[in-house]
Amino acid sequence: MVFCRPGKSVIMEEKIGKDGSYYLWENHELLVLDELIWELKKIKSSGIVKFKSESPVLFVVCQDIESAEKLFFLARKAGFKQTGIHKTRKLIGVEIRSGEKLEFPFIKDGKLLGSEEFLLEIVNQSNFRRKLGWEKIERLFNLFN
Repeated sequence: MVFCRPGKSVIMEEKIGKDGSYYLWENHELLVLDELIWELKKIKSSGIVKFKSESPVLFVVCQDIESAEKLFFLARKAGFKQTGIHKTRKLIGVEIRSGEKLEFPFIKDGKLLGSEEFLLEIVNQSNFRRKLGWEKIERLFNLFN
């Protein structure tokens, strides 16, 4: 069994305390500048709003520890450096993830902390990292052939 999250970009309002942060917007595809600007215009917040881009994550349930170890080493070979084997009483799995992340505040007290050029760079950097993650998934699948 394989669970896959292709990576995502989110806009989240930072909350301190037990409520924690929550998502104002979420996207699993490549970003488009105009769409990002459109979403930002809808945000009404008097606090800190962060942008976060996360790399793809795969979780593969394995039959035994030997299979998990083989997959672990293939994933590392494909470039997934943040990969680990998880074992419980009922489950052996490999969590395959990479480190292509971005996270930073970009709205404070309702004001954008940068220009449209800054937003374009966010889009470019996020898309670059998302594509790197997708390329690693492709490399991993090619290692099985």
